[in-house]
Amino acid sequence: MSWRFFVLFPVLMPSSSTFLGCTTATTRDTQNAPLDLKPRWSESCPLLKRSLTTESSIMFSPWRTPKPVPNVNPIVPWTLAFGDVAISFPPGRYEVLPSRNERGDEVTVVLLDNDGIAASFIRMPPLEPLRDVFARAGGVVRPSGNEEAFTRKLFGKFPTNLDLLKIAYRHFPSDLTCSDSAAAREIQIAVGLVLKGLGPRNAETLTVHEDLWGLHGITYVGKRKGKSDQWDLETHFETADASYIVGITWKSRAKMDEGLPFVSMKGCRKSCKTVGPDWLVELGKAVSSPLSKTAWERLANALATVSVSNRTARSIKLLVDSGK
Repeated sequence: MSWRFFVLFPVLMPSSSTFLGCTTATTRDTQNAPLDLKPRWSESCPLLKRSLTTESSIMFSPWRTPKPVPNVNPIVPWTLAFGDVAISFPPGRYEVLPSRNERGDEVTVVLLDNDGIAASFIRMPPLEPLRDVFARAGGVVRPSGNEEAFTRKLFGKFPTNLDLLKIAYRHFPSDLTCSDSAAAREIQIAVGLVLKGLGPRNAETLTVHEDLWGLHGITYVGKRKGKSDQWDLETHFETADASYIVGITWKSRAKMDEGLPFVSMKGCRKSCKTVGPDWLVELGKAVSSPLSKTAWERLANALATVSVSNRTARSIKLLVDSGK
């Protein structure tokens, strides 16, 4: 349904990491510090620079929310409280397809409608910090000492893939001078550029946006290759408690422009509230307690009062039967 950039986030494990901006105080202090690298940065950097793909040149773009379609009555969006975020989207008749992984720490909710919108919300543990960023550079350059110590020296902490990407989307490959004196700063950029080059290959007219809706993350928007007019939005972000992937697909650009003013997300803690029909309220409670059999039973009962597909009924039953 959506791009699902899991290639950019290959390992998702609990952590207490926070986001890193382009530079931190600690990073600034170490950017000009000499690094004992084998081979030297001036020797390994040109090879790495030549290997970077055209995707590595994509930069962050400013977000411009399309204007609502004229002569359309105001719509009050529904809001799903999903972990410590609230996700708003247009009201409608949706198929509801929730699922969770075997451990119960990852919840996916898919909503499908007949009006050109499909959405998926995935809640996962926080991203695992990378203890060796040099491995992400394909091994073309290594420190002569402990890789973990050098990683912490460069970033002031162990960064996540998302940290590296947020640095990379502010830079071009041409920003790499390959000077030994700039190695500390440029390794941060280079590792991110490698990850950026693994970005979506099946999208046309791709734009990338930073910290949309005030959430720490990256959002991709583009037209699907091979589809007449199918558009996707996918955002990856992290809060203090979890990481999320939210994907939305529209069957046409017109549907996307109509829907985007009403699709939004915000971070919240205890103030998160679900707003919408009874089944949506129960869905919000269920995804907040994914292993609760009672919560999924209540959702099944709420959905029983409205017309649902057999596929929705089967999805809910699986969660009820596997609950505790």
